[in-house]
Amino acid sequence: MATIPGSTQRVEYAIRMPGADGGTVWLPIDSKFPGDTYAHLQDAQASGDAQAVENARHALELVLRSEAKDIREKYVEPPYTTAFGILFLPFEGLYAEVVNAGLLEILQRDYQVNAGRFHRADDAHCRYHAGIQRCG
Repeated sequence: MATIPGSTQRVEYAIRMPGADGGTVWLPIDSKFPGDTYAHLQDAQASGDAQAVENARHALELVLRSEAKDIREKYVEPPYTTAFGILFLPFEGLYAEVVNAGLLEILQRDYQVNAGRFHRADDAHCRYHAGIQRCG
């Protein structure tokens, strides 16, 4: 769906949320899976080659930065959307790499994109409201 009026860009998933004055604001969520890049990292880790691991981690960071920038530019435009988007990462191992590399903070700061690994679609909505209400 298009989260920005007049846009032809379609985000994979958007959560409709209450906005100001009874309007609607969208929380854009786009799934990204840099499969080849992540597979290269796994192969490098299995080989025990420290330089290959470092190179693969750097390549993964570049891909994730590019994906976050893409989400920000295509789907995030307050007041029609939240001030951030979510980059859905489909595997725990990939999410763990993002966390361990400190990329969560970088993606939030530089691109206003939060990386997430949700088990249910409504987890994203609940996490967004975590400071406001308890999700059950």
